Amino acid sequence: MTAKPSDAARKKDLQAIHAMKRELKLPDDAYRAIVHRASNGRCESSADMTAAERDRLLDGLRKLGGGKDARSRFTGAPQHAKARAIWIALFEGGVVNNRSDRALDAYIKRQTGQELGALDAAGWGRVIEGLKSWAARKGVALQS
Repeated sequence: MTAKPSDAARKKDLQAIHAMKRELKLPDDAYRAIVHRASNGRCESSADMTAAERDRLLDGLRKLGGGKDARSRFTGAPQHAKARAIWIALFEGGVVNNRSDRALDAYIKRQTGQELGALDAAGWGRVIEGLKSWAARKGVALQS
């Protein structure tokens, strides 16, 4: 007996949902609330969702920064890694709402007016010092 195409799609959706849940490090109660909202109050488990509800849930998780299409164009520069570490600390401190690299990239572009790949050492310095100042103002401790 072979699986129906809908079973394969369901399995793929559930794998993606749980991968994004792990990636976003969502607490179980927050995840269940998101599932509840995506299903219009019908259920709290992604396994019980219809295909349309799973699509809404996947879209919601992507908006929170999950999924492959939300990954950064990491430059490999040590300054990018440092900026990312500070960004994550700001997220964990409750200062920023979106932990994703895409949100960091947007912040960098707003602050410098340059695309990520065009930043020089001075641009990275402005980004890192701006993030550090923001953390200090909000009382977020940074590791040395």
